[in-house]
Amino acid sequence: MKENKTDIWVGTEDVNNPEKLKAESGQEFFDAPVLNDLARDEDRDGNAPAPSRRDFLKYLGFGLGAATIAAGCEAPVRRALPSLIQPDAIVPGVATYYSSNFVKGGDFCPVIIKTREGRPIKVEGNPMSSFASGGTSARAQASVLELYDTSRLRHPGKVNPDDETIEKMSWEEVDDEVKSKLNENSQVRILSNSIYSPSTLKVVEDFKNKYPNTEHIQYDAVSSSALIEAHGEAFGEKKLPTYRFDRASVVVSLGADFLGTWISPVQFARQWSEKRKIKDVDNAKMSRVIVAESHFSLTGASADNRVLIRPSEMGLAIATLHNELAKLVNAGSQLSVSGSFESPKAANGLKRAAANLAEASAAGESTLVVSGSNNLAEQMTVIRINQMLGNYGSTVDIGNPCHLRKGIDSEILKLVNDIKAGRVDALIVLDEANPVYDLPEGKELKDAMAKVDLRISTATLPNETLRACNYACPTHHYLESWGDVNPTEGYYGLIQPTIHPLFDTREKEESLLRWADALPENDRKGRAYYHYIRNNWEENIFPQQSRFAGFQRFWDFSLHNGFTEINNNQAENAGQGNEVNLSAYASGISRPSSAETELSFYETVHVGSGQYANNPWLQEMPDPLLRTVWDGCLSVSVKWDGGNRIDGYQNLKDGDKVELVIGDEKYVVPVVTQFGIMEGQLAFPLGYGREVAGPAGRGVGTNVFSSLWRNDDGNLQYYATRV
Repeated sequence: MKENKTDIWVGTEDVNNPEKLKAESGQEFFDAPVLNDLARDEDRDGNAPAPSRRDFLKYLGFGLGAATIAAGCEAPVRRALPSLIQPDAIVPGVATYYSSNFVKGGDFCPVIIKTREGRPIKVEGNPMSSFASGGTSARAQASVLELYDTSRLRHPGKVNPDDETIEKMSWEEVDDEVKSKLNENSQVRILSNSIYSPSTLKVVEDFKNKYPNTEHIQYDAVSSSALIEAHGEAFGEKKLPTYRFDRASVVVSLGADFLGTWISPVQFARQWSEKRKIKDVDNAKMSRVIVAESHFSLTGASADNRVLIRPSEMGLAIATLHNELAKLVNAGSQLSVSGSFESPKAANGLKRAAANLAEASAAGESTLVVSGSNNLAEQMTVIRINQMLGNYGSTVDIGNPCHLRKGIDSEILKLVNDIKAGRVDALIVLDEANPVYDLPEGKELKDAMAKVDLRISTATLPNETLRACNYACPTHHYLESWGDVNPTEGYYGLIQPTIHPLFDTREKEESLLRWADALPENDRKGRAYYHYIRNNWEENIFPQQSRFAGFQRFWDFSLHNGFTEINNNQAENAGQGNEVNLSAYASGISRPSSAETELSFYETVHVGSGQYANNPWLQEMPDPLLRTVWDGCLSVSVKWDGGNRIDGYQNLKDGDKVELVIGDEKYVVPVVTQFGIMEGQLAFPLGYGREVAGPAGRGVGTNVFSSLWRNDDGNLQYYATRV
């Protein structure tokens, strides 16, 4: 029998409590005090508090989800009458499956919905789809819980901003009041997160035909604006390329958490995993991943080499990689950027990364460099790096662009200024877009919205922006909806309802069409928007393919699979584009700060940018790196003496509360010590601190969106140096 190891630790608490670790590691079973308490009758004599059911479930491995199910047994009994004639499609105890697509803001995933007796109960990835090949995410799987969320808006009506109640109205009454406030001269603004539904975008165009002074502004709470603008300047179209991690032998990530939250992590993680599999034992080879970042991410945790930098050193890191690579491949002039890395290891790590890229390129292998920076000059530099390596047309496909991110930061900033100046007559906020919460100008926007006569939110759940509106017109949950998606060029998907709408809600597209008197006459059964989508596919998508001669077969095939793929063969002709001249952008690259302490802001894999804050499954899901739940914690660096002592920054320990001062803002936040960040550097998650949400999301954590700042291009920056 092998000797037990008593010196293995996985966290700071294990290192700082070695005697306890040694004692427990030698035991096959450890004592759970709550189980002993439950077994002893003497603990129930009133002298000591009995353990709670939550403690019992916790020790059995249950989370809040199981506790919720258990609590559900206490709900009043609701009896349902059996069907007089049982539907043929429903067999008690036998599941029915539907192909669909999970969509929430910029999050997208092809899914299979499992239902029992007409109720969705499970979401999994769609293995037939090449987009993610069956991959899925915690957000997609937890979305089924949001369907049954008791906090959902149940009817349209007028919003009472004082108590967040909705004065119930019929849809006919709402439609009449909205149309009475709109005319051809109305300055209307439609605000949404990125929309990649071809039918929804067509609805917006139909709405504009009725109200020609309408503008549609799209934004993303965690922005990729600089990446979009950079490709617009380099290739003539403001679109994201499609990235192919499954083709890259060497991947260098400069602050892009492509396995966790960056653009399309479900798709990228599936691609990346293909290159990490050993398929030929005799000629074993897999891709190499090098990450330069300032906070610990999922991608950094999975990297072969990880380069630690300060948040403000990202521009210097990108310029250093460019300069080293230009030397090795004899292409391009050097970028001059002032400043130096705090740690000499950073410069050496980036030199090795450049050497790996150059070596792979010389061997005829594809490489890929990606960056999460929201700085235009830095993204232009990354484009030039990929051009030097010949990656466009192979691992970077600009011919088949990605539509998951469309937001341009300067456009949402212009909208905020227009509202403040009183130049907007009507504001329609679609889906879960929540600018009052997730913009640094949110407080100003909330106050300025009072100047807008007509303010409509179509959110399914209460949020901060809904409270600033005067009409609530809730849309269906995606599991109740008809819809379509076009996440990348040539890939189209259908969203189909798996249950009848639970409440008196209506698809946002139907609302827009009714207000614009553009809803087509419907002489067929089914929802009006279903026929609108079907007509759009017949007119605009069906002619793009040649596989099916008749539309009905094409529609049935797409609905059954959940998607259809149309190859436009543009990738081969996209080429490298015009060579980027970096001399015009060098001055825009950020310089390292002289501040002693810096702070990184980042998106978590569970609550995202706050749109999932009211989902208890995701709040209960431990952060995969910090192992924290139900709060946003300030990550502080740790110092290890190489022995049995680990000290947090300024002697802080897990759970300590500190006052965090960022510029003029002050917050009181809990601390968690973390390896993988530079000594003295900090990191804090976005997406917490919701003031208007359901009971699971309200008041959990701290909202720090107000501490974000914009550079000279108007693009949001996700770090702070005034800490």
